[in-house]
Amino acid sequence: CRADHRCPAAPLPTPAPTPAPPAPTPQHIVNPAGCTCDWIAQDDCMFTDSPCFTACREANPWGPWGVAQAQCQGCSGTQCIDCIQEKCCFDTHCQGCQGTQCLSCRADHRCP
Repeated sequence: CRADHRCPAAPLPTPAPTPAPPAPTPQHIVNPAGCTCDWIAQDDCMFTDSPCFTACREANPWGPWGVAQAQCQGCSGTQCIDCIQEKCCFDTHCQGCQGTQCLSCRADHRCP
């Protein structure tokens, strides 16, 4: 049939793509050596004085710090920390507020 009617050859089966490794999620907390990061999902981003805070935030970029950090592009030093803390606290506690409600929310949660 193929020679007489010029039918195309049957297509070769394509292999299934290899799935990517799962990204860290709130259900999968990574604990760097010597640190326990079970607090990461509720991180208010206010504390920066411990090596474990830094290590946990770097190991769990899905947490509030990582999400806020992605929004603070182009900054450096304390300017970045201020930006991250503001976005993290506001987005975690005060999302959707308006006017004086935002001021009260920021004060209640000690957002910068």
